[in-house]
Amino acid sequence: MLILSIGCKTHYTPVKAQFGNIKVTPVKDTIGYSVTEKYLKPYRQKLQDSFSTVIATTTGKLVKKRPGGSLGNLVTSVIWSLTEAREDLDPCVVVMNYGGIRLKELPKGNITIRNIYELLPFENTVVKMKITGDQLYELLKQIKKTGGWPIRYDEEIKNLKDLKKFGQITLFTNNYLAAGGDNCTILKNLPQEDTGLLLRDLVLSFWELRKNKIITPDETNYILK
Repeated sequence: MLILSIGCKTHYTPVKAQFGNIKVTPVKDTIGYSVTEKYLKPYRQKLQDSFSTVIATTTGKLVKKRPGGSLGNLVTSVIWSLTEAREDLDPCVVVMNYGGIRLKELPKGNITIRNIYELLPFENTVVKMKITGDQLYELLKQIKKTGGWPIRYDEEIKNLKDLKKFGQITLFTNNYLAAGGDNCTILKNLPQEDTGLLLRDLVLSFWELRKNKIITPDETNYILK
């Protein structure tokens, strides 16, 4: 408990401090270690086995590069699947920050649960928000100066300046950007709804539930000019 005294003078008297060296010798508790290991080993093995589960197969190498690259496009395409259930008629845009994708590439072949955890290690959730065309124009213009980020947008949006004609747009992004991270301060105070869906779990579920688990790398530069 902290007690604050206001209006009183407190006098402090220096005291002598003494220091000494204490040698600490680690002792391995072999009994405790073996008992703990006995109980943890099955769970550890189960976790390792689940991480090796193949959720999809890519026909070519997936690469992270600006503005989106095939890795960025993979992530935004999964977030874009959420727009299919929207009830409003506003145009939609998906924005994912370049730094949120942590792998440089995934080789051709099988993609496992471990790969997705390495690709998206942060506990980011997907956020839905409303933004005006003017505000999104300023945001994407700022992002464009960095070389671009992975984005996806409705076909009715033709170019960057075209955004200005829309009074309201539905934006899907992650909670880090929604809170103003990566210089996206314009998003911080906008009306937003956190879906509670972890981005990583969304990607996992998307491919685990699909019948067609073949990924064809998409190298399209989804960038508004």
